[in-house]
Formats: sequence, C-alpha cells, structure tokens
Amino acid sequence: DKRELEVRILENERWYEGKAKIGDIQPPKHQSNFIFSAITNKHADAMDNYPQINVLPREQGDEEEAKTLTEILPVILERGGFKKTYSKCWWYKLKHGAAVYGVFWNPALEGGKGDIEIRSIDFLNLAWQYEVEDIQDSKYVFYTYYMDRDAFISRYGEPEGVSSALEITTYNGDTIGQDQIAVVDCYYKEDGKVKMLKFSGSRELESMGESPIYDHGLYPFFVDALYPKAGRIHGIGVVDAVKGIQNTINLFDDIIVQNSMLVGKTRWFIKDNGGINEEEFLNYNNPLIHAAASVDEMTLRQIQTAGLSSQFFNHRQQKIEELKEIIGNRDFSQGATSGGVTAASAITALQETGNKLSRDMISMSYEIYRDIISCCIELIRQFYDETRIFRITGEGGSYSFVAYDNRRLKGTLPEGAAYMGQEIGAGLDSGEQDAALYPEEGAAGSVEASMQISPDAAGSMYAAAFRRPEFDLELSVQRDSPYSKQSQNSTILQLWNGGFFNPQVADVSMIALKQMNFDGKDEIINSLEEYTRQQAAMAQMAQQQQMAAQQSAGGDEIVEVPLSGEGEDELVEVPL
Repeated sequence: DKRELEVRILENERWYEGKAKIGDIQPPKHQSNFIFSAITNKHADAMDNYPQINVLPREQGDEEEAKTLTEILPVILERGGFKKTYSKCWWYKLKHGAAVYGVFWNPALEGGKGDIEIRSIDFLNLAWQYEVEDIQDSKYVFYTYYMDRDAFISRYGEPEGVSSALEITTYNGDTIGQDQIAVVDCYYKEDGKVKMLKFSGSRELESMGESPIYDHGLYPFFVDALYPKAGRIHGIGVVDAVKGIQNTINLFDDIIVQNSMLVGKTRWFIKDNGGINEEEFLNYNNPLIHAAASVDEMTLRQIQTAGLSSQFFNHRQQKIEELKEIIGNRDFSQGATSGGVTAASAITALQETGNKLSRDMISMSYEIYRDIISCCIELIRQFYDETRIFRITGEGGSYSFVAYDNRRLKGTLPEGAAYMGQEIGAGLDSGEQDAALYPEEGAAGSVEASMQISPDAAGSMYAAAFRRPEFDLELSVQRDSPYSKQSQNSTILQLWNGGFFNPQVADVSMIALKQMNFDGKDEIINSLEEYTRQQAAMAQMAQQQQMAAQQSAGGDEIVEVPLSGEGEDELVEVPL
C-alpha cells in the first residue's frame, strides 16, 4: 500500500547516502557506495540528452502559430526554471523508481498575469487511488503540504477547525511543529474538466464550485517511472535493483578493512608475571626495555594474523561486476578501457553500445516530457488572455521580440469561412464570434440581422466553420557532452573533405546525404539546396547579360529577355 511505498522511499534515501542497514543489522562501518556512483552516472547521461521540443501544425493554416509556440515555449520553461526541476526529478526517479512533475497555473507569477509553474512533487505528499496504473485514471488525487501559520492567517483568517496533526513522513525524521497548518488540495474530474477543493481538517478553504480549474481535463500530475512495476503508477529504482548486492559488497569491505588492521598492527601475548616493563615496551622511542626475568616465548609472543584468501577477493570482485551488469554501469560507459582496446573509434563504439540501457531509460522520459509540453500548450490556450512579450534569441546571439496571446489558440473562423455557400465572421476570434453569432435577437450587426437567418441557423454556421488549432509535438535531443560536439564537427569535416559541398556535384551529394543518418542532416541538405538555387540564379543572370551584350551591335532596339525559367516567364525590356 501507500505506507509501504513511503517506507521504501525513506530507506532508499538512506542507501543513497550510504547509511542504510538490512533488517536489524547495523550498516558496516566501512563500505563502498557503488549505488551512488551508478546514480550519478545515469543522471549525467540524462542531462547530456536534455530534450527540445518542436511544435508541428496539423493543418496548413496553423503553421505560423506552431512556429511561434516553438519559439516561446522554451522561454516559458526557462523563466520557470524547468531544467532545474528536470534535474531534480531525475535524481528522485533514479533513487526511488519514479518522479512526479506538477504542471500548474500560478496566478501570482508575472506581476499578477499568471504563468505556468512546473514543480517536482514528492510521493510522500501525494495520494491517489492506489490500484490504478495511470494517475489520470484515479477518481481523486490529493496533494498535501504545510503552510506557515502566519501565512495561513493572512490568506484564510484564523485557523479554526483546521488540522496541524496530519501525518506526513519526513526524510530526516523531524516532527512537524504546531506552527504549521496541514492543507490538502483535492483534485477530481467532472464533465471532462478538472476541479479542485482545498481543505484543512474539517474546514473548506477554497472551492471552484461550478467553475473548473483546468479545461484540458488532466490532473496536473505526470508520473515518470524508471523500471515499471505491474499494477502501480510508480516503478523500481536503481537502489531497489541492487541494494542486496551492495550490502554484500559492504560486508566484504568491512571484513577486508578489519583484517588489514589486524595484519598491519603488531599485537603480543604477554605473561602476567613475566617481569616485562609494559610502559617501556609500548614506547617505540625507548631503546631499552627492562625485564625482571628471562624473556622467552612463554613470556612474550607475537600474535600471528592470517591474511584473507584470494578466493575472498575474487568473490567480492564478482559481486562488483554483477552490480555493474545489472545497472549497465560498465567501465566503457565511464571512459575506462580494458583488454588492450586503445583505438578512439573502437572505444567510441563500445561506449555507444554500452549506453543502450541509458538510451532506453531516457527515451521513456521523453514521452512524459511530451505530455508536459502538451499540457503547457493547453494552459496557454486557457489562460493567456493578455498579450505577453517574449525575447527570442536567434542564431549568432541576435534576438527579436514576439507579442503573443491565446486568441488563435482558442479558435478562429478562418478567412473565407462559409456555411452553405455564405461567408460568415471571417477573422474573428472566439469571443467576437460569440458576440456576432449569439447576440440579442435581431441586434444590428449580428449574423441573423445581416444575413436574415434565424439564431439556430447562425449557431449551425458557427459550429460548421469554427476550428480550434491542434498540434503534434516532435522531440529532438540537445546533446551537451564534449564527445557529441566533437563527433558532429568531425562528420562535417569528413563531408567537406569528401567533396559533398562542391556545387558542381551538389545534386549527387544530396542523394547521398538523404541516405545518411546524423544530427543536423536536414539543415545541411536545406543549406546545400539553397546554395545550389543561388548559384543557378547567378548563372542564369550572367547568361542573360551575355545575350544582351551579343545583340548590342545591332543598334538601339528593345528586346524581351526572360527573367526566370520556372513557370511562366516574366519578361523585362532591356535596351540594346
């Protein structure tokens, strides 16, 4: 149940810190935290492959809107510190098996205009219908947090009938003080939209009533699981997969350290009445030691401690290799080499092969990222009523400013929209359409009045012509690793040396390029096609000038010279 998950999360956090124990056995004093190394390595892989979004239109008329959304969405995410949230969720996901992104509308942001806020949500503060596999299928979702008493009074008045004793588990075992008020946000769905009730104890604090909080119909929580677990929205983390092996390695390490201390430090048996001055014996700087009687093995004898067998160390190394194999944290993935492999290309091939587990793990997170961006677009559609200004940074560091609101996202009647052959309300946004199509009966300027039709017919026209833009989302990967940049640069140099950018063989080069697969291929093909068109236009212009020069000896006459060879020729008069 949920309590079991909370206990596991707290235990995994202790394993990550190297402080965990199995059952009632205290953790060894000396241990090697391979779990920490595995988690940090996989987190680095995730951040090296940070995703980027490209919004694609489903209809030709939405191309400009899709282009604008592609430009402003990264700005919105950057303003909200999404990359920091993305990193935090990956730490949580690797340790505990799943992370939760909270995608909310915060009306206090941007000077009261409001904006999108994406936060990392702790499973300890979340409750849902536990048997579902998708949190969106839960009947209710409860998000619990604590408010400072003074902040609570400032917003909701005196804390009468509220709860300050609601149990929330904390990582360090702290007790929530009486100056904290427990607040619960209860989300539920009704008529395809999301509503919320905020309460504390038996007191209702806020209620949306008939008004939904989110029109998109999704709970503002998106769960990103690492290794799926049947029948649960959360999964299994790196710690869950290898903590048993890690505990065995820790026990081996503790024995090795203890044995090394015994072997390295000389110890003696000494007879009680042997007559040896122990104070002088223990002082290594003292050259003389007094003895009251003869000293032999019966009086003083060194303790011999045997070292550990090679089988012991071999077994420990096998456990380490087993742990690396389970989590895919092989030596090549960290830049180490073995077996005489020294060639850069061979090392690179082994690294890419060893990273297949990371690529599979990261690819599933991209699907959640796609859902988050889709939710952001819907929040823009619902709340971006006021015009906002975005600074868009282009190539070379240049920037431009874009003014944006949600009028087109809410839907417009496209130019030339018609119903049964009659044009209606073209170019109006949804609010203006409503005013035109559903005014007071017979009002001047209404569709009914201008077209002399009934309100019911106007409503049918509106439904037939009204269109709400929808988009598809395409993901690309922003690879930040030095190897990725070096590989990309090396590919370009190889193409250059191979003559792919030679204008004389551009057509053949594009045939070969289209069969290749590397990052930036489409940009190179587009640039090469544009360059080829420019060269063809310049050659055509030179030919026209040569023709004009050849005919100039015939006297001052006017000839018509074709300006373009595509489609119908555009003729210009050239004096000869």
